[in-house]
Amino acid sequence: MGGTYTYGCELLHPGIGFAAGWLFLVAKSASAAAALLAFTMLLPTGTLPLWLGASLLVVVLAYAANSGLKRGNRLNALLVGLSLAGLAGFVIWGRGDPVPVPVPDPGGKPPDPREIFAAAGLLFVAFTGYGRVATMGEEIRDPGRNIPRAVVITVGVTAFIYALVGGAGAGRFLEVAAAEEGGGIRELTLGSIARSGAAPGWVLMTLKMGAASALLGVAFNLILGLSRVVLAMARRQDLPSGLAVIDARHHTPARAVWSVVVVIALFSFVGVRFAWEVSAAAVLIYYGITNLCAFRLTDSPPFTRPIALLGLASCFHLAFHVQWRALVLVAVILIVGFVVRNIVRPIEEPDFQDAE
Repeated sequence: MGGTYTYGCELLHPGIGFAAGWLFLVAKSASAAAALLAFTMLLPTGTLPLWLGASLLVVVLAYAANSGLKRGNRLNALLVGLSLAGLAGFVIWGRGDPVPVPVPDPGGKPPDPREIFAAAGLLFVAFTGYGRVATMGEEIRDPGRNIPRAVVITVGVTAFIYALVGGAGAGRFLEVAAAEEGGGIRELTLGSIARSGAAPGWVLMTLKMGAASALLGVAFNLILGLSRVVLAMARRQDLPSGLAVIDARHHTPARAVWSVVVVIALFSFVGVRFAWEVSAAAVLIYYGITNLCAFRLTDSPPFTRPIALLGLASCFHLAFHVQWRALVLVAVILIVGFVVRNIVRPIEEPDFQDAE
């Protein structure tokens, strides 16, 4: 339970472990806020202020998270199924015969490598969900066997889905670009497809359904993972011990879940883009610590350490390409975290008997 927070405390230093846990809370709370803000943006224009819609949604998802792991799994399965149905509709349309269009002249100068690294840092956030199961090890049967299997299966299935969607998108990109702005557009998004009129109505409907369910699924799974890290940190007294209370009826860390709700609601005020930047800055440093933990493992295969060093260097390299304002905010929040830790941790009484 606790993921890199626990590994950091055991393999590195309790302070480094706390930094990892706190950064995880920051990164994933910001990610959840960004997902819920994006979901609110899919609603009819002017229905709700974005921050209010995100705050209401996180409360609803918190109730679901506190209803027990079995019910939560059913909701998650439903959201994943709807997301896959939306992607399936896109793949079916994309695999059809695209309309022949002239290839636009890209023109201009080649992209700046710094911009590529900055984009990679933001994109990194989308590839970190495979480890969520490791943060819930206490609630998994035979975690030593099932967690590695789940991670491998998750990465494999996700890569396969990305390949299908990427192939379908490549087949329709020029058609959408030509239809919307005469080949001037450089993206293939739900908005660009809708504005271009290149896709039939059923494709847009399934895509919107898939996007909405995927965003809710992301936020729901983040609430589950965040609350379990809060639980682990509270048990080690790095957070108030009251957050470690387990609900007797549903066997969930209810107080930890509601504490996560508050943080996500606060991040909903900063907007989608800045929340995503904060998430990228925090999660890259967090995974840098993860790779450092992997380097310290003593009973690992011989190739683990070189890969861990490469991962460590890559994470910090990408982190330095994230917007400076996000890095500054993450640094400030990390300092606040250590202040909170020093307040809530009990003062250890000296052992005068041993001193004698």
